[in-house]
Amino acid sequence: MVVLTLGRLRISQAVRFLRTSRPAERAAATHDGLIWGSAAARPPFVATVSIWKNAEVTAAYAYGRQQPAHSNAISAQQRKDFHRQSAFIRFAPTRLEGTLRESNPLVASDIVA
Repeated sequence: MVVLTLGRLRISQAVRFLRTSRPAERAAATHDGLIWGSAAARPPFVATVSIWKNAEVTAAYAYGRQQPAHSNAISAQQRKDFHRQSAFIRFAPTRLEGTLRESNPLVASDIVA
């Protein structure tokens, strides 16, 4: 699974957003299902991209109660929106092509249809 998050941050919510997102980022970085992830920010714009082993581990990270950092962030977002505009996009790649200069974090066997 590939997950993209895009947001146009409300500057008044920046500190609250950073405090809420930090535990979720730490949980993602140590999650067994994460293959690769990165983030970019040029305030007010923030974005992440992450690649996960499959839909099940993606959902376990996003909504699970066993490690609730991300689901807590979702709840905080729902209580009071961090962003003026946002998009949370998930999709499953069906094919891999190309080469990378460094080691490829994906192999064809990682793709689960």
